[in-house]
Amino acid sequence: MENVIPDKPARESFMNWFAVIFNTGEKTGTSWVFLGSQGSGKTMLVTQVLFPLLGLSNCVLLNQDALTSRYNELMNQRQFVCFNEVHSSTQAAERIKTWITENEIRLEGKSADARVEANHLNLI
Repeated sequence: MENVIPDKPARESFMNWFAVIFNTGEKTGTSWVFLGSQGSGKTMLVTQVLFPLLGLSNCVLLNQDALTSRYNELMNQRQFVCFNEVHSSTQAAERIKTWITENEIRLEGKSADARVEANHLNLI
């Protein structure tokens, strides 16, 4: 974890943030962004440590396509979502902000009607 979050106070803050998710299952209304060089362990921390702690069925790893596509069914019934290797844009920032802060989420799958459900997502 020190490779991904080298600053001790930030690392402790992250662990407290994750503990709220782990212990309560609640949506925190905040998110973390990890920046670092390739090979620093960002994806490994998420997929090999955090996902197993919450249960793999409660988590999903998504990429840039999830920010540009209207289809977001993969986030249905998830507690924890990690966006990997995404690039900032105004549209992406607005979508992420909505997913972090709003209590409801609009879900749509291919060949399925859109619907609104409770939002329990926590994002990295």
